[in-house]
Amino acid sequence: MTLEGTDLFSAFQPFHAEQHEQHEQHEKQQEQEIFDKPQREKPSSVPSKSNVQNNQASEQDFNKMFEQQQRVNLAIQQMKRQQIELAQQQQQALLQNNVQNAVGSQYLDKVFSDKRGFLKLIQFALIIVLALSIHALIKFLLKNYIKSNDFSFQRIIGLKLLYVFATLFILWNIKVFIKN
Repeated sequence: MTLEGTDLFSAFQPFHAEQHEQHEQHEKQQEQEIFDKPQREKPSSVPSKSNVQNNQASEQDFNKMFEQQQRVNLAIQQMKRQQIELAQQQQQALLQNNVQNAVGSQYLDKVFSDKRGFLKLIQFALIIVLALSIHALIKFLLKNYIKSNDFSFQRIIGLKLLYVFATLFILWNIKVFIKN
């Protein structure tokens, strides 16, 4: 096969012609084989022993495949049931969490529902902050007073206990003398 010409079409034209000829020859051979084959004999009405064995083997194969298909279907049904049960469990857990959150938020709902309750909550928080800041101030003053003076260990303990007892005394007086 020689390539002639400079453009692609003329260079590959002989190659395409050879392929086309080979293809036509192959088709003719197949047609000849079909016509040359003798016609098959008609099957007899009595099945042969090999046909019976083949039928039995195919029935056994079919039965095995049918049983396998049933097992697969059963496994799929079990998986679906498990998925449904899991989804129900997750849904119940979610509902329980929502109920618990609702119970926990009821107090806050009550507090924030009316303006008076909210103001009491703010007032209580500010009292705690005031108490902590007064404590820090007294602690600082007491520490500086002890450092600047030369006190014995017993006097230092007495001053610190005096602070604790004064706080308890003030709280007791507030509880007793201020009525709601």
